[in-house]
Amino acid sequence: MQTMNATSTEQVIYEMLTENTGSHLLDSGGYYGRAWERNQGKSLNDFISSPEMAFSVEYLDATKSVFHHLRERVSYDEDENAAFHAWAKDKDDAWLALMEQYLEELEANGEIEFNRTWTVNTYNGESILSQVLQYVYYEKDGEGYVLLQIHGGCDVRGGYTAPRAFKADIYELIAEDGYIYCTGEAVDSDGPHRIDWSGGEWTHQGEFSKEFSPYAMQERGKLLKLDYLPCPICGAPMKDGAQ
Repeated sequence: MQTMNATSTEQVIYEMLTENTGSHLLDSGGYYGRAWERNQGKSLNDFISSPEMAFSVEYLDATKSVFHHLRERVSYDEDENAAFHAWAKDKDDAWLALMEQYLEELEANGEIEFNRTWTVNTYNGESILSQVLQYVYYEKDGEGYVLLQIHGGCDVRGGYTAPRAFKADIYELIAEDGYIYCTGEAVDSDGPHRIDWSGGEWTHQGEFSKEFSPYAMQERGKLLKLDYLPCPICGAPMKDGAQ
């Protein structure tokens, strides 16, 4: 169902997040549940209104919504998407193989420079996204594009959506910046109580600081016999969920 005022990009990302990607012989989805199954009860409005970041006090771990990450960094391209799927229509290989073969053919036809392409699976690096992304990046006519899949299964070796084509800046897409901040009075997301996650580490005001890491907050809370993580500046709690 189309949501009023939703962009085509948001609609396509939502379709991918709820796409039935089936089951994989090696996954344990019957026990843990697959991402696409967990997303079935959600509307597009649910994704739009959901927090961008969530923080677990128990695991000292931040998670960034893949929906918000993509809606901010890619733009659905209907023509490029149609061109790829028309090319792939009668071919039998797996999607990733087809995505890479498509770029090889574009390169052979002189439409792209093959040394300007990337293949990325976010599972292979430090990632805080709520679901794994897999994509090939290429540049065509001066624009950056990705053929992108979202992992909707359980085992990362299978369970990916059909790819869709988006315009994208590869460096913005790779960057998974996020932040949390405390719940104290008169505190906002751009103030000094903000702690950023970038490149696999926590930083404060642009610099790595052990004092502002969630682990340090946890140790301080234990020392003070608190049942919450205290903000290093004002002592207000960092609660579970988005801050």
